[in-house]
Formats: sequence, C-alpha cells, structure tokens
Amino acid sequence: MKAIVNVNECWAIGYGGELLCFIKEDMRFFRETTRGKLVIMGRKNLESFPGGRPLKGRVNVVLTRRLSSVSEEARAAADLCLPLPAEEPPEGDAFRAAAQAVRAFMEVPEAERPTLLIIAGSREQVLRLAAPWEEESYVIGGAEIYRQFLPDCSLCLVTKNNVSKEADVYFPDLDADPAWDVQEMSEEHRDGDVSYRFYTYVRKDTYER
Repeated sequence: MKAIVNVNECWAIGYGGELLCFIKEDMRFFRETTRGKLVIMGRKNLESFPGGRPLKGRVNVVLTRRLSSVSEEARAAADLCLPLPAEEPPEGDAFRAAAQAVRAFMEVPEAERPTLLIIAGSREQVLRLAAPWEEESYVIGGAEIYRQFLPDCSLCLVTKNNVSKEADVYFPDLDADPAWDVQEMSEEHRDGDVSYRFYTYVRKDTYER
C-alpha cells in the first residue's frame, strides 16, 4: 500500500480538524493520484470532505469502531455502501460481497468507476480488502489511520510545506526513521506565501522484495 499526506517541516498535518494550509497544486495532485483507486481513511477524515460525502469514483474504505457513526448522507452519496461489522470474518457473506464489489470496481475503466463506501469495523478487514490491490490502495488519514497502516505501506507520497502554525496532529517523521529513504524530491514550488516540495519516500526493505 501507499500513503499520501501534506505536512509541514515538523511533520505536522493540521490543527482542530483542519489542514495547516490548502495548496491548489497539492489538491490537484491528490485528486489525480487517488482517482479510481481504493482509499483508506477514518470517520473524521470522511466527515472533513465537502458535505461529509465519500470521494467520487473511488473505493472509500472507512475504518471506524461504530459503523452507525457514518452518516446517512455519506451512505446515500455512494453508489454502493457496504458495512462490515468488526466480527465479520473474511469468509462471511458480507465480507465476500465487499471483496466482490471492489473486484468489480477495478474491472471498470477508470473514468467510469463508481463511488463505493465500505465501512469496516477492523484493521484486518481493511488489509484483506486491499491486499489484492496494493498498488492501487492509498492511506489518506487522519493521524491514527496513518499510524495504524504505515507499517503496511511501502511508499509514501509527501507534500512538505513551510507553514509554521500551531498543530495537534502529526504524521510519523520519516526523516528520523531509518526504515525509510527519500527516493525523489521535486524542485521548490510556491502558492502565495507558501513554499512546498513533493517527496517520494520508499521503505528500504522494498528494495529487497
């Protein structure tokens, strides 16, 4: 799997449920990178989207302890919504239906892919759903979701900005983690007063796979 995130130089993501900054080019990069893919998120991250609706043309996998906490508006905005209680086993009917829905989604041309919402009750369900589609699966937040799934990611796409603001949510510092290397770094870009670069971090053991 892969992770995609926008952080500042201290690896801060946001404050009070909001990003530290909105960069037009970064938002475009996020849309183009995740379009037609499987995206993994928490409930609060889903609620931060416009109208609290799932991202269009993607498999939105939302991990939450309480399936009922996902709003009816979010469910209704999806072409298909499938809840998976935490106790649902991989061989269960609901899980098989969700896996089949993801498979059918991936078989459709990318531009025609529908909007799926799968509400998962356990980390294991998310990993099983994403396993056949690792190259097309992106962890998109928030902080707790990144923490849970970063060990399963081989690639991180990081937009790093120079914004200095109070923060209460952080991404793990990959520069301080010996398990990760910078594979690529873009030239510096600007959006008004904000400067930023795009980084690609690769887990070192990926080289050995």
